[in-house]
Amino acid sequence: ALVSPAFATLSHPGAPPLGRLRWAALAAASGRPAVALGGITGRSARHLPRRGRGRAAGFAAIGALA
Repeated sequence: ALVSPAFATLSHPGAPPLGRLRWAALAAASGRPAVALGGITGRSARHLPRRGRGRAAGFAAIGALA
């Protein structure tokens, strides 16, 4: 499952970011491995859970790679 936007992102200005707690809740509710998208940088990725339900199974980025 792609859960987005995790954080504020320049590619979708005005889209309200989920933040780490809501992102984790949606990821857990999906029942599938969740990939975080939106505002992902080396720093922001560290704020998402890496263990247990609602963990980030992976990360996707646009701006961080450009």
